[in-house]
Amino acid sequence: MVGSSVEGGADGDGGCCGVGDTSPGTIVWVRRRNGSWWPGRILGPQELPPSQIMSPRSGTPVKLLGREDASVYDHKSLVLF
Repeated sequence: MVGSSVEGGADGDGGCCGVGDTSPGTIVWVRRRNGSWWPGRILGPQELPPSQIMSPRSGTPVKLLGREDASVYDHKSLVLF
């Protein structure tokens, strides 16, 4: 399911390819805590419930596709889809 381009990322370190690539609506692969990769969509601040408002440095909010919940992931866990 996940090829080598996902595992290594376009920049070779497994992280997302740059700040512009984390804009709301961008589709990414997310490396989950269990090590599996899952597609997700980066959320904008207006899409977050008030309980999840956070500083921009704390991570990137992502809604996993096919799931109802959203989580915050470190940029190193995101790779462009």
